Amino acid sequence: MMRRAIEESPWSIMGNPLQLQRWEGDLVISEIDFSWIQFWIQIHNIPLESN
Repeated sequence: MMRRAIEESPWSIMGNPLQLQRWEGDLVISEIDFSWIQFWIQIHNIPLESN
C-alpha cells in the first residue's frame, strides 16, 4: 500500500499538497529537500489554434 502511495503521487489532502518520500534508515530529516513538489494540471477549453 505504501509503495502505491509513493509511486502514484502527488497527493493532496483537503486541498493541501502531500509529498511522500521513501525513508532510508540513515536519512536525517534536516537533510531532506522539501523545496519542490510535482503538480498535475488539467486545463479545459483551451483553443488549440490562435488567430
